[in-house]
Amino acid sequence: MRDVFSGALNLRIESKRADMLDTRWLDELPAGDYLGKVDAVAEKLRALAEEGVALNHAALQTLISMDEHCVSSVAALTEQYCRAPTLVYEIDERLWQTVTDHYHALAKGYQLFLDAYSTQSAGAPAVADLPRVLFNLLDCHRNLAKWRYFRYQPMAEGGWLKLHSLYRLAETYGCAMTSLPRYADGSATTLAACYLETLMLGTLNHTNMQKVEVELVSGWLVGWCVSLRLSADFDPQRHLFFVDLDEDRTGRRIRNIEPAASFRYWDLDLVEQQIEQLQQTLQQSVPHLKFPLALGVRPQDALRLVNHLLGEWSREDCQRQRRTDDRDGVAKLAQVVNGILNVCQQVKNVSVAHPAAHEEFVTTGIEVVETTQDVEIKPGEALDFPGSGAEMCRIENVSRYGFGA
Repeated sequence: MRDVFSGALNLRIESKRADMLDTRWLDELPAGDYLGKVDAVAEKLRALAEEGVALNHAALQTLISMDEHCVSSVAALTEQYCRAPTLVYEIDERLWQTVTDHYHALAKGYQLFLDAYSTQSAGAPAVADLPRVLFNLLDCHRNLAKWRYFRYQPMAEGGWLKLHSLYRLAETYGCAMTSLPRYADGSATTLAACYLETLMLGTLNHTNMQKVEVELVSGWLVGWCVSLRLSADFDPQRHLFFVDLDEDRTGRRIRNIEPAASFRYWDLDLVEQQIEQLQQTLQQSVPHLKFPLALGVRPQDALRLVNHLLGEWSREDCQRQRRTDDRDGVAKLAQVVNGILNVCQQVKNVSVAHPAAHEEFVTTGIEVVETTQDVEIKPGEALDFPGSGAEMCRIENVSRYGFGA
């Protein structure tokens, strides 16, 4: 009797798992309800990961079908989200949460296949699907990073290490430069290009970029990064950017680095040429175009964005890069006096002690700051005259290169 009930239970479980691979329900989803469609697919994706479906080629095709079925809906939601400079909080939260939940569910599904496939031997049939799984998983993380940038949030903690590990795995299996279409009706690209799109978008300062600008640059990078190549061998005359695969951070401009085995390098000469061509086109078109470009961006705003990209990525016209590392903490002592009488006395005292060296002071009303650098008053040697009312204050976190460096 126990065997009969056990067999019936197993039959129902197997039937339920088989139903999970049936994708005909996708065609029954309402075409115009973008949020409803994406939510429904995300729920099915989570169920697919929890039901213990056999991770084979058929199950992967089911996952890819659900992924591709939502492309147009996610694109429409992204455009709606980016076009509006500001949204009511409830609408903003609903859109952002729906799309990010979708990509999280997709990433979890592809990760299950990656974990299963990467442990199989090189000749196993499932290994043939490994480039597709790696590519789609990396693209999910790329989109998750972009949606965090929409809200001025950095990459999630550990996010860059995940991306680096995916690229490193692609190098190991020799599929980093394999040309694949992300979707069935899309143009072909490579996993390395998708990885570089994420790295290059991560090099920009997103705190002064609007949502629509982040989306516009992300779209441009899809075409630009196809021509880029990552190299493990450093050429100081050619390479401009590098990334450390062992660090939880994006790529950055090369400055006085010591090459390491975990570094990958690339140049942007071809990308710079394409940006300059776009700049020239916009410069010629701005006086004549009276209608907005993609995503409702005005031509003059697009030109300003292109100029910003040249300043960030150009080899010759690079603007000073923002700080990405913490300062080297250095503390120093400064002499501070309070009150107009004490300030005057301090000026008189310094002029008596160093009449030739100290000629210029900046007074703030409560503080006297020496701007001449010829004379250094070391801790313990500060001037202290009766009536000056001076106090010694310790200034923390001063860069060893000076204030603001």
